[in-house]
Amino acid sequence: MSSTDRYGVSRVIIANMNLTMGKRSVEVGRFKIDSYTYIRRMTPERRLDQLEPLMADALQKIDRLIEGQGKLIDMVTRADQNATNAAARADYAAERADHAAERADYAAERTDYVAGRADYAAEKADYAAERADYAAKMTDTTAKGVANLTVSMQKQFDELRTGQETIMNYLREKLP
Repeated sequence: MSSTDRYGVSRVIIANMNLTMGKRSVEVGRFKIDSYTYIRRMTPERRLDQLEPLMADALQKIDRLIEGQGKLIDMVTRADQNATNAAARADYAAERADHAAERADYAAERTDYVAGRADYAAEKADYAAERADYAAKMTDTTAKGVANLTVSMQKQFDELRTGQETIMNYLREKLP
């Protein structure tokens, strides 16, 4: 009866456990053991010999479970720290993005101001160009007027000279 199950536990040990847990009879292989025979034949030393491997196996499994739980707690703690760090990094990135947005808004305002100043300068340049065109027209008009006046004065002066010469000739003839 030394056969084992798929976990390597002896069937006799399993039968002993089942009998101590209150079952009336247990089949081990082709043998059937009832609780009366089991209890009557079992001495405290034999019982201890059979329970020690079970206890050692159970304690080993409990130790593995505790170790696994510790690893899980470590993983959860690290995950929580990573999440906290990621949240802090995200907050910092959000602050940086807000700061960049403020800087972009300020740059846009400055650009708008400079564009307004450029528009104003363009308007002033257009006004100056209009004034220069007007001054050029006025200069042309004045130059034409002066030229016409000069021609007119020259004509009048010539007429006046001619008239003066005529008067002088007349006076020379009449006066001895």
